[in-house]
Amino acid sequence: MVLHHRALALLLVVGCVGNPMPPHPDYCSFNDASFDAPVETTVGATVAFEALGETDCDTHLWDFGDGTQSDAHSPEHVFTEPGHYLVVHRETPYSGDAASTSSQLVTVYRESIGPTSASSTLIEDGDGWIAVVPEFGVVRVSATGRQVYDGCSSPRTVARGAALIAVACEDDDALVLLDGLGEVRRIDLGRGSRPYGVAHDGEAWWVSLQGTGQMARFDDELTVYAVGPEPRGVAVGPSGRVFATRFRSLDGEGLIYEVDASSIPLAFADVVDSDNTSRGVPNLLSHLVVSPDGQTLYVPGQVSNIARGVYLDGQVLTHETSLRAVLRGVGLGDGQELRALDRQLDNHGRVGAAALSPRGDWLWVAAPDTGTVFQIDAYSGRPESSLHNVGVGLTGLAMSEDGERLAVHAWLDRTVRVYDTESQALLDELPTVDVEPLDADVLVGKRLFHDASDVRMTKDGYVSCAACHPDGRDDGLTWDFTDRGEGMRNTTSLEGRAGTAMGPLHWTANFDEVQDFEHDIRGPFAGHGFLDQADWVLTDDTLGLPKAGRSAELDGLARYLESLDATPTSPFATDAAGEVLFDALCASCHPAPLYTDSSLTAPVRHDVGTLTVASGERLGGVLDGLDTPTLLGVWATDPYLHDGSAETLEEAIAAHVRGVVRTPTSAEMDSLVGFIRSL
Repeated sequence: MVLHHRALALLLVVGCVGNPMPPHPDYCSFNDASFDAPVETTVGATVAFEALGETDCDTHLWDFGDGTQSDAHSPEHVFTEPGHYLVVHRETPYSGDAASTSSQLVTVYRESIGPTSASSTLIEDGDGWIAVVPEFGVVRVSATGRQVYDGCSSPRTVARGAALIAVACEDDDALVLLDGLGEVRRIDLGRGSRPYGVAHDGEAWWVSLQGTGQMARFDDELTVYAVGPEPRGVAVGPSGRVFATRFRSLDGEGLIYEVDASSIPLAFADVVDSDNTSRGVPNLLSHLVVSPDGQTLYVPGQVSNIARGVYLDGQVLTHETSLRAVLRGVGLGDGQELRALDRQLDNHGRVGAAALSPRGDWLWVAAPDTGTVFQIDAYSGRPESSLHNVGVGLTGLAMSEDGERLAVHAWLDRTVRVYDTESQALLDELPTVDVEPLDADVLVGKRLFHDASDVRMTKDGYVSCAACHPDGRDDGLTWDFTDRGEGMRNTTSLEGRAGTAMGPLHWTANFDEVQDFEHDIRGPFAGHGFLDQADWVLTDDTLGLPKAGRSAELDGLARYLESLDATPTSPFATDAAGEVLFDALCASCHPAPLYTDSSLTAPVRHDVGTLTVASGERLGGVLDGLDTPTLLGVWATDPYLHDGSAETLEEAIAAHVRGVVRTPTSAEMDSLVGFIRSL
């Protein structure tokens, strides 16, 4: 009996090896891995996957894309985190035929907990779109026509409430409420408040006041909250939390303000400078959006590499290591940055406007200087696709309520372009102006100033004039320009200078015309330039033969900078005693009305005791002094001095140890600073 059982066992084993299964019907040689499943679901929901082929004699392997698998015929699965998961089903026939696979992208999202709002230059309005054109007005565009509201001086952003829309009017220091495009109320926000971002929390309007460092809430009454310097972009989360960006990052890190809560820091990018990454501080933060589930804050911006330079670390600051577009994300549960969303975008110098899909699963961001719009996986930060050649000066994005259309505001093309989000086909082009508000040559220069897609301006799309001079102002940073024959240089504002109306350009007065920026374009920008070679050779000396009249583009750039002939109104009241002190101590170098002694006809430079070994050279030679900067608008252009070493006006005045009559007392310093801040 024992031998008999052993023989039977051996026969069974041999049979299994030689013929794994009994013969099957012909259909077993056919397999189909197609399956049925929802294309979207929520976190924590049970999802049923059903194999559709003839499968009773096949094996199955399911990969759910989240690190888990199943060999069931038609399994059920629960996704525990939001994401876009590629589910792959592999079906292998016992017949030995080749396996078949099928896949499907499943979007897993968290349910919205309420509406969100964010400041933008563009919003949906029924069958049309409302766009903000700062030089023109607020415009509603659709396939049937255009309407204009022009009662707002320098409108910045627009937002929708329950029944009205609101516009932040920067130069009017006002919030304007519109019904349609008809004004129904104007709220005075205070002299020099410079409102920028506006959003709605379901009950009240929130406005960022750049000039006063406050957030204003308006329902039937106006309430202000101190937040910090230069709040700009505004976003309201679905739970009512209110956030604003700090526009210029002066302290080595970016900053997000939250009303009545602690600020959220954005860390310095401490990475290796490479072909696709750069060190730097997150800067020029003017937009942000909150996810519908209230858990994530998205902040597009720019990384400015103020850590690199020959003086600082022995490395030349190049066009591809100076600036880089960046997206940052913050988890609102703990206020910590989400490293998975920390994404630098190669060959772009900045990203600005942002919009989320209705589910919050796709984020769209615009690179304003390259005319590019990116579709980004909102959960992983991974770019999925992009739209190219969308226009110059992309300042606003808006998503239709159903998520099927994306509108892009190409500000300097004076156009709203509408795209199908699925096919990404251009659906419509809607002009925002009928009569151009700028002179033709000024518009040429303004477009050039904001454009990094033109190879004549720069290589690879990183650098435009606006990248360091947003709105013609300054980025608040100090750069190492030692390789240019200069030194540590604090970016100066171009606003109010009217080109060369206040004398030569740069701290060392090394350019005597705006067209001399051809040297920066061909040098640090790595552009081809706008002069032909003969003119370039002839005018190589920046203080020699003029470049004016040799390039329509450079002449347009000069005309645009000449149009920047005013500085923003100061929120500070004047100090009469300080004015008397100023006339005695400062007016010899800073005489009214321009508050500078700089002049093209009688150039003069001063060494007031602030030059150091880091100050570098002038025109490749000894630096004997600095051009006197104007004090107009200086209240908004910190830090101070040529090397940015003075954080406050008090420190800047105290650093003047040569050429001043005497050092002011503490009380006199307060009065003196009070007067200067009012200019």
